[in-house]
Amino acid sequence: SLNFMKKAITRFLAVVFLLMVAIVGYFVSDYFGIFATKKNIMSDRDYYHVSGERVGLFYNFNQQSTAAIYRDGVVYLPFSWVQSTLSNFYWSDDQKVMLVAQPTSMARIGLKDKDKTGKPAFIIENETKYLSLNIITQYADVRIDDFSGDEIRHINIFDNWGDYQTATIERETKMYTKEAVTADQVRKLEPGEKVRLLDYYSDDEYASKKLKWVKVATDDNHTGYVKKSFLSALEVASDLSTNDMPKYTSIHLDKPIVLGWHQVTVQAANGGFDEAIKDTKGLNVISPTWFALSDNDGNYKSYESEEYVQKAHAQGIQVWALVDNFNTNVNSEVLLAKSAARDKIISGMIKSAKKYKFDGINVDFEQIRQNAKPHYIEFIRELSIACRKNNLVLSVDVPNYADYNAFYSRKDLAKIVDYVVNMGYDEHTNGTSMGSVSSIGYVKKGLERTLKEVPAEKLINGVPFYTRIWTKKNGETTSKAIGISDAKAWITQNNVDLTWDDKLGQYYGEIKTDDTKQAIWMEEEKSLGLKVDLIKEKNLAGVGCWKLGFEPSSIWDVIDRVSQ
Repeated sequence: SLNFMKKAITRFLAVVFLLMVAIVGYFVSDYFGIFATKKNIMSDRDYYHVSGERVGLFYNFNQQSTAAIYRDGVVYLPFSWVQSTLSNFYWSDDQKVMLVAQPTSMARIGLKDKDKTGKPAFIIENETKYLSLNIITQYADVRIDDFSGDEIRHINIFDNWGDYQTATIERETKMYTKEAVTADQVRKLEPGEKVRLLDYYSDDEYASKKLKWVKVATDDNHTGYVKKSFLSALEVASDLSTNDMPKYTSIHLDKPIVLGWHQVTVQAANGGFDEAIKDTKGLNVISPTWFALSDNDGNYKSYESEEYVQKAHAQGIQVWALVDNFNTNVNSEVLLAKSAARDKIISGMIKSAKKYKFDGINVDFEQIRQNAKPHYIEFIRELSIACRKNNLVLSVDVPNYADYNAFYSRKDLAKIVDYVVNMGYDEHTNGTSMGSVSSIGYVKKGLERTLKEVPAEKLINGVPFYTRIWTKKNGETTSKAIGISDAKAWITQNNVDLTWDDKLGQYYGEIKTDDTKQAIWMEEEKSLGLKVDLIKEKNLAGVGCWKLGFEPSSIWDVIDRVSQ
């Protein structure tokens, strides 16, 4: 009936009206934070997740998953957290002491030692070691925001020196645990209160309409998210260290580095020096592979030569002797965890440097696993002390940056060594699918990630003087590494048509027969030129070339552009 239809329409309109009110209410509440009044602000106990002697732990304003302990007026931090987070603390399990590396010395602190206030340096609880905060402030360049005297104890350890951004709260709002007004509330924010932004934004990034929420910290060590619409324009401030800590010094060549690795696997190979450098241009560092670890006790084979160094110096070329861990008998996690083994390697190489008068050491430890990280970093710290005392250049080779090798801790390495060498190759290798050894995108991405941890003036990019010939037959893919000179000869002999790939920054060619496909992503003057251009664009310290003898002389016209 007509009356029934009118009632139905009225009910429908009422539902639509209520739905519109709900939608408008949601967006209004999302903007003004009205939903926030429906929830209680978290208690400090719930926010910090601690009570009694437990101390909430923050690092650079980011809440950590572990807690510290307050005992007899001193805050103690879990040593496992200290070692993994702060760069110069290491537990030597075989010596049962903590080693704290400084630029030219090493402190040793045992379980029964005291801190500077006379309190225990360590306490043990539930078989877990905790280190006195007084020891950390004595040996680490940190600032402590200390709220351990509060009813709910918490501290912030800060070492992220430099510029940061602040903003002012324009009207009352709440800070949330997540980017939503329906999330738990951390704290009320009052008009006029200043907060610190935990990310750094460019003007365009901050002005973007896509940026709705900002993570901030308050003066009383609360962190959380606030809607950007409640914040005033950004201001820039700086955190500067006031700690009187020994400073790390670095050796820097006064011109771009052009390094060539020279493979020396027997003593007689040193006689190939003249041949190795005869076509080079701009070469100012040569790195012979002189030291090869042979077991897990610090023993190694060595092929150093005084005549080789004299020849290099006569050409104005420095010699950075390389040490590698390529021997299959070497387990880096086991080897580097041994104090005696680390000492043996370091003292042996320093002795050789003094005897043969070479200029530096290049560490090429590859395919180490994540559980070797603390021992690897400690080895480099200890080696850096010895090199600094003896005026030797220390460089370390690291794989092109990827998620699976981020544990190489390039930031820690950059602090203690003179140069970090990014090995911008092995993108595809044995055991992978067919592909380029070093596409330009692969190198660029690796460098951009590395530059977030390593200053450009300390970063050398390694380039390949080789490529791979890939063979796919009966469903099986294999490859063979081949130098640029030999690759050019293979292409000529097999009449391979090459096509330039803009995306990869390389020429590609292939040969097909009935059951076999061979492919090559060519490394040559044009592709290497793109990598040299990238090195110059990023203002890097220089280039490293693996390896001398693989290249035609024309390649050096390209490499020499690094110095121009």
